[in-house]
Amino acid sequence: MTEGPQRTADEHLRIVRALLAQERLLHSPYVRQHLARHAALAGPDGWAAIAADGRALTVLDQMSLAAGATTSAFHGTALPAELWGVIFGADRLQRVAPADRTGVRQLATAMALGQVEHATPPEAGAAWSVRAAHVTPRIRLVRQFAAGVIRTRSLAVLSGQYDHDMVLAGDEDGVLRLLDPDDGTELWRVDTGHRGEIRSVSVLSRPGGALVATGGADGQVMLWDAVTASRIHPPLLGHAKGVNTTMFLRLPTGADRLVSAGYDGVVRLWDPDTGRLAGPALHGHHRWLGAVTAIASDSGAPMLITAGGDGTIRSWDPSEHRETLTLQPHIPSLFPLERWAAVSFTGGDGQPLTAISHNADIEIWDPRAPGKPIRALVGHTGNVYSMDVWTAPDGTVLIVSTGFDSTVRIWDPNGVGQVGQPLYGSGQPVHAVRAFADGNGRTLLVAAGEDRTVRVLDPAMVLVDNDRIFDERTQPIRAATLHNPHPYGVVHHSVTFTGPGGRTWLATSCGMGNIAVWHPDRPNAAEYLLQAPAPVNNLAVLPDSGGMRLLVGSSQDGEPRVWHPHRRWRRTAPVKLLRSSLGEPVRLLQTYQNPSGQAWLAAWTGERILVWLAADLDHPVCAIDEQRPVRSMAFIDAEDGLLLTAYRVDDGVLTAWRLPAGEPWWEAPAKSSSVVTFRAGNGTIRIATVNHDGRVCIWDPRSAETMSRPLHAWGAATDDWVSCLCQWRVGDRTWLVVARGQGHIELLDPADGTIGLVIPAELPDEGAVAWNGGLVLTGMQGWVLIELAVGHGRLAAVCGEVK
Repeated sequence: MTEGPQRTADEHLRIVRALLAQERLLHSPYVRQHLARHAALAGPDGWAAIAADGRALTVLDQMSLAAGATTSAFHGTALPAELWGVIFGADRLQRVAPADRTGVRQLATAMALGQVEHATPPEAGAAWSVRAAHVTPRIRLVRQFAAGVIRTRSLAVLSGQYDHDMVLAGDEDGVLRLLDPDDGTELWRVDTGHRGEIRSVSVLSRPGGALVATGGADGQVMLWDAVTASRIHPPLLGHAKGVNTTMFLRLPTGADRLVSAGYDGVVRLWDPDTGRLAGPALHGHHRWLGAVTAIASDSGAPMLITAGGDGTIRSWDPSEHRETLTLQPHIPSLFPLERWAAVSFTGGDGQPLTAISHNADIEIWDPRAPGKPIRALVGHTGNVYSMDVWTAPDGTVLIVSTGFDSTVRIWDPNGVGQVGQPLYGSGQPVHAVRAFADGNGRTLLVAAGEDRTVRVLDPAMVLVDNDRIFDERTQPIRAATLHNPHPYGVVHHSVTFTGPGGRTWLATSCGMGNIAVWHPDRPNAAEYLLQAPAPVNNLAVLPDSGGMRLLVGSSQDGEPRVWHPHRRWRRTAPVKLLRSSLGEPVRLLQTYQNPSGQAWLAAWTGERILVWLAADLDHPVCAIDEQRPVRSMAFIDAEDGLLLTAYRVDDGVLTAWRLPAGEPWWEAPAKSSSVVTFRAGNGTIRIATVNHDGRVCIWDPRSAETMSRPLHAWGAATDDWVSCLCQWRVGDRTWLVVARGQGHIELLDPADGTIGLVIPAELPDEGAVAWNGGLVLTGMQGWVLIELAVGHGRLAAVCGEVK
């Protein structure tokens, strides 16, 4: 058989089309593994043929499909959107059942590329699909290249030796590689001889040629010629344990020095020209050293800054080989493998500053002044492993950081904080990140992660036209638009309400004060925006006396606002302010309309729960003292009157009060993370809670006595936390929707605990609400609308016909 590379692109295209035309061949092992290669060699038409065939996207080996598509993307081939979904969701696609691949791929496509106006109808056999999505792209990926079976642990940038910057990658098997970030080509690779991983790579650029230093887990330091990849000296020996960090600096005399530090707690200075120690070692740290950086002292001479496991940050004079200052000590780490990261930069006043991280926060220090850090950059949810610094075209100093939480974040360290939303990678820890310049002088980022992939990212995703797009902790510069109502992607709350013609509309809110209202037939752009002067904490729907649906939004200024969302002549302005008389933010809202048409509103302020009737929003009917944190509230129309329940976080107790008097009625030890009320098949009201152990419990709220245990407890106790719980009416059945922390959604029948469907997708985790026959899930990237294929075998027996 003729090898593929010897055929023309047209021949490969004919092969692709011929194999796609015969469904039985798609299931053969050869076609499942190698059809993607034929498509890559056929070019754009080959990928278009596969993307147009839903069977192929489901049946073919997902990892082979992703590898072929990624190779084509590196070479500039335009890929259909579906293939980007395969690239970004390959790992999950490979693991899920074929019936789930359509939905997982559509969701991955939306999260990779952004907004999806209307997803294409799913192919036969799909259990669920994404009907629409409005999300912020997870990543502005320029390109990526696989490191094979080996992880890259350290990165450095080589400048001035080629026509653009190159990237040095130190791998866990002791191999050092020089990569062209334009296409991932290896210019050279060398087995360094390190016994174990290369933990640090640093570069010295000078007229005589650039030097590269590597520090390994074996305690050795080595010097290399950056162009020829030849070792310059024998290994530099002196560290008793692994080397964690290396860097070059220049002394006032003009002499260059290589600095190394590691698990023996010692800083050593080497002469790179001779390969020998340049003076005595620097002793002072009592445990391992994790990070070293340098700034200019008042005299202009370099000053070393070190941080390590003994909890101290120390400064040193490398010329005199002595310690000059110990900054305020931290609490010593209990975890000897905890990693540190440090970079230096110029502050707003022109003075040198240092950014240091030993956990999830990045602290900004003035190395000349002991005491507390100047400020902290907060955002990462796991340890920071690596940082770098660069200067934007407008002169702004920016820091990039990454670590255990898999995010790459950009910061303005001189007082502003995080810039824009994080750039997301594979969901696995990222070990190293560096900024470099491409051939056009554009600043890009290169990151290497636990998933054995090196990615090149575009920071322009959060630096648009040199304007800053800040997160909700600061004043945004780019205004919201109908196509982009939530500029940061985060959607905290969502509600549905009945609009003109009996249609159900959707309203979503984010942390910057925008409430977007969406038409059920046009989810690609918001119909209009409601503006609040402060971030919106909660949303609720309240019928007024005339039957008009009102939107109620609580904001951080302590004054909930009421809008008429369909009075077009004044819909964007609130018609009423509900003053809590406390001047505190209203943190939680809940509304209810009983069968007789009477509507109620409850608001928890942090001090008490206020209850209004919709007919008189100027005067609360009662005030219930409740200073303990309330997670959720619900109204219950019991046989002997209306009850209001609230779940307290601190003691795990679910409490009920009689309305309108506000008298306590019963308490139940729910120990729950989410609470929702629903109407069972016999018409009775029930409460569903999800315990901290993941079990779903059903309660009878009409009991006048203290409830000591639930009626039912479905599921086994697990450590899988639940992010949200809601009810969803599908056909003639009511289902409980349980969103679990491991990235899947369960449809649970509250009558017997039957699980009707598991949606194995990495979905948003802020909330869920039924809308337009589907399920809207909201979270850190926006919202997606999930639709069930109820005719599918897994669902037909339990869902019935959708009404």
